Amino acid sequence: FAGNPGADDRIEQAVQLIENSENIETVILIARWAYVIHGFNADFGSYERGRSDAPGILKPSSSRRITTDEASDLFCEGITRTVSRLKLAGKRVVVMYPIPEVGYHVPRTMARFLHYHGSVEEFVRPASYYFHRQERVFTVLDSLGDSVTRVFPHEFFLRGDRAIVQESHQPLYRDDDHLSISGARKLMPMFEHVLWPDPSYVHLANKNEKYELLSGVENVDSKIERQ
Repeated sequence: FAGNPGADDRIEQAVQLIENSENIETVILIARWAYVIHGFNADFGSYERGRSDAPGILKPSSSRRITTDEASDLFCEGITRTVSRLKLAGKRVVVMYPIPEVGYHVPRTMARFLHYHGSVEEFVRPASYYFHRQERVFTVLDSLGDSVTRVFPHEFFLRGDRAIVQESHQPLYRDDDHLSISGARKLMPMFEHVLWPDPSYVHLANKNEKYELLSGVENVDSKIERQ
């Protein structure tokens, strides 16, 4: 459902391969959904500052910049069509909702926090931005109804009004929006029912791990920019 030159052909080949495979039973759809509708988050942090905020999806047979409403409609049409094809082929479809974007290169920014402040505890991001940027994405993914199984990574990353980027000094991202291995492992409990329907196959040490809210943050963006 990319709507981009070249990507459409690759996605179509992948969907056909999955449709025709007797071994593939479950399909997990994961992407940086907000980029499709809003483009890069050039207004949030410095990592993508100056990059285009044009929607990452293109209208067929048109090279002009499309509106956010058009991008939302194209995204909805495309993912609905993809899910319908997979379901018709007898596949179980799992949709992963958006991972919070950070706006800064997490490992590098953590290093600066440690150098200048001796701690990384204040390096968090506002949860409000996540819900603002992802509002249209949630609307589209919610519209898929009961035909899909859903995974909500923000339930781990959002702690009250903050989104965490590290835990126990381990970066949860490898840049500004891709998870590190540590970050991906933190989401494993959410995939238990997806990857291991039989509970006897689940062996996760941190299954019942409890998380503490981070507190005491003052204008984190301005502090980062001063470093």
